[in-house]
Amino acid sequence: MRRYIEALFRDYYRRLPTSELAVSDVKSREFAYQFYGGSIIRHRSFASIDELHSFLASKGPLHVYYSSALYERPDAEDMESKGWLGADLVFDIDADHIESEACRSSGDIVTLECLEEALYELSRLLDALNGELGLRDHLVVFSGNRGFHVHVEEETARKLGARERREITSYIKARGLRLSSFLARGRGNLVSMTPVGNLKRIYQALVEAGVDVDRGGSLGELDAQVSAKAAIEIDEVVTADVHRLIRLPGSLHGKTGLKVAALDRRDIDRGIDRVLERAIAFRGGKVTVELVEKIGVPVLGYRITGSTATLPTYVAIYLVLRGHARLRDAKD
Repeated sequence: MRRYIEALFRDYYRRLPTSELAVSDVKSREFAYQFYGGSIIRHRSFASIDELHSFLASKGPLHVYYSSALYERPDAEDMESKGWLGADLVFDIDADHIESEACRSSGDIVTLECLEEALYELSRLLDALNGELGLRDHLVVFSGNRGFHVHVEEETARKLGARERREITSYIKARGLRLSSFLARGRGNLVSMTPVGNLKRIYQALVEAGVDVDRGGSLGELDAQVSAKAAIEIDEVVTADVHRLIRLPGSLHGKTGLKVAALDRRDIDRGIDRVLERAIAFRGGKVTVELVEKIGVPVLGYRITGSTATLPTYVAIYLVLRGHARLRDAKD
């Protein structure tokens, strides 16, 4: 089983166009990787995207990461010796942080319904970055497993320290929201025109809370309720970390076999089926697996019954890598 998966991963990287390794400033980044059954290897650097691609094609690692930070000496093993030059502002939307029935009930195997909710949070985040913070130079990536990453690569954002990044997370999560500050006379209309920017997000949260915004009224008691509805569910630790290692766009996720796929706005607007289409790496053939346990939810859209099943390769590999199945044979 191990040799089969290692061969699949190597073949994927050999066929992968270099252009799909969507990483900028390669020479200034630290890289890390992990082979099947091994520990993570850090503090590696590559002189070019072609050199990185050659390494992946020859070795086929199970996991590949790169630093959000840019360094003078990215291969230095001591963090103080690396020479920090700045870091992309990174946001992580993870299904683990979404409090909904679809995500709570999915368990170890994340469902498409749960991923659809993560995609909705992604759309809200992009609206906030563009319309509220004026940040438009970003790379959007499906993580290959339970959510999405957004990398803001603008120079002004790269120079932000951990404290400023924590302030941004508090803003995105609507922490400390005081509705009275949005009322011109303390009581009355929240807006007198079509809401824009962060006011649009707060306006929508009020509507969802059942408030007749146009008629106004006392809103002070609604601060916490509206804050919860206006909050966008991001992983705060990831955004504040100026040395973060994050999955390499274009690489494979070693716990699912899905691609860490770069997305454009059209992909996002077309929904989770389109995202999955972009993320499937192993399309050819079918593989028979023996299930370790009963699978209670659909796997990448497939409902599976019985103790054995012949499945599309990408579904079988997903189950194997997550420890829910063992390979029986493979068919071209």
